[in-house]
Amino acid sequence: MTALDPNDDRHITAIHEAGHAVSEYHHRDSAPRLSIVPNAARGTAGGALSEEPNPHDKEAVVAHVVDLFAGFAAHVHFAPDDAERARDGAESDDATAARWLELLHDDERERAVAEEALRQRAGQLIATRWAAVLRVATDLVRFETLDPTEVELLIEIEDGSATAIDLERVRCMIGRHEGHRHESPTPI
Repeated sequence: MTALDPNDDRHITAIHEAGHAVSEYHHRDSAPRLSIVPNAARGTAGGALSEEPNPHDKEAVVAHVVDLFAGFAAHVHFAPDDAERARDGAESDDATAARWLELLHDDERERAVAEEALRQRAGQLIATRWAAVLRVATDLVRFETLDPTEVELLIEIEDGSATAIDLERVRCMIGRHEGHRHESPTPI
């Protein structure tokens, strides 16, 4: 695996997006499409395209909030002295999480306690699954976009439930080969 550089914005974005993906896979056994292609229209450096939970399913909403906080947690785990920049990079995630937390808790104090607990849960998940975050982020830097199946297989390789051969088969089917980027990466 190529070493990632905490001073490289693309690498930081890849770590952030990989954090979201590993958390989502942990909660749902599925992963989002990932991109580190900047999207000027949305003002984002990358993205993880995933579905929002059913607002009536409290467990799914809680998992989704953890997924949102996992990008920040991954950034801070990767670059502990970069918390301010990580907070800036997670501004949209935090705003989205705040809206979901409002659905769960009417009381502001309860919301703050829940937020802190879910941030800690995201941090623990990222620390536990750090090798998978690095594996996904490294390939995301190499290819700029990853399809959901690629993300899932990268995580499963780290878990020992898939192999590099499985991943290469999928990449051959989608027309991507080692060292080859999609013809026109699209931002999310």
